[in-house]
Amino acid sequence: PGPVLDRRLETEADLQSLRPHADAIGHMQFQLEAVRLTRARLPNDKSLIGFIGGAWTLFTYASAGDHGGHLIGAKTRQKLAHMFYERLIPLLVGNVELQLQGGAEVVMVFDTAAGELAPDLFADLALPLVRELTHIFPGKIGYYARATTQDHLRYVRSIQGLAGFGVDHRYEMARLLQNNNGTGSNSDARNSPGERGNAGFVQGNFDQALLFLNEDDFVPALERYLRPLQILSPTERAGWICGLGHGVLPRTPERNVRRFVEKVREVFA
Repeated sequence: PGPVLDRRLETEADLQSLRPHADAIGHMQFQLEAVRLTRARLPNDKSLIGFIGGAWTLFTYASAGDHGGHLIGAKTRQKLAHMFYERLIPLLVGNVELQLQGGAEVVMVFDTAAGELAPDLFADLALPLVRELTHIFPGKIGYYARATTQDHLRYVRSIQGLAGFGVDHRYEMARLLQNNNGTGSNSDARNSPGERGNAGFVQGNFDQALLFLNEDDFVPALERYLRPLQILSPTERAGWICGLGHGVLPRTPERNVRRFVEKVREVFA
């Protein structure tokens, strides 16, 4: 359901009532310890990815309480959003630094609501944080937004120092990987800056809702998703982090989560 806040950020006066980020970062020290403990439990050949919330999504929670619907309240307070970012971004920089110190190899920025923005507003309201983070931590930051289009990805892929990005189930992953690695058969796709990637990782994108399928239907659905990826060469598939299009939903059958992991390992072993 997301965080439940006891007040909303609707005016500049509300913004001025927030505590400085130097005070807030002290409450995040538990993340450093959590990442350290997790890293210590993992084998050396296993990666650990941290995450933070995206600036736009955090603003929608702060101003509206969630990121559902048309986001009218958030979209009509763009000036307030930028003022909020002046306070928020230093806090998130400190948060990323904590997770990297703890042993995370990459920190993903999860900006679930950013795909609801038109591409030009997406560049203006969602990506300032990502640009700041990749400048400070080059090669250590990934980005995900739900419901993006190729026009959104054009802006994402233009960010220097970005380690990679994630997409939801609306993309055909095999084609996206080929274009990201410059191996696609469509010459227009290879030459278009909106299609051609930065050769970073691509994370995703099995539809998490399909994890609710019954036992007889789940494996065939997963096999259908994996089939186009199986026929790619290792070069074409390079950089793919297999995962879901967003995340595991509440009350997802655990047996299907296990089957997902087992099947992917079996197919690509």
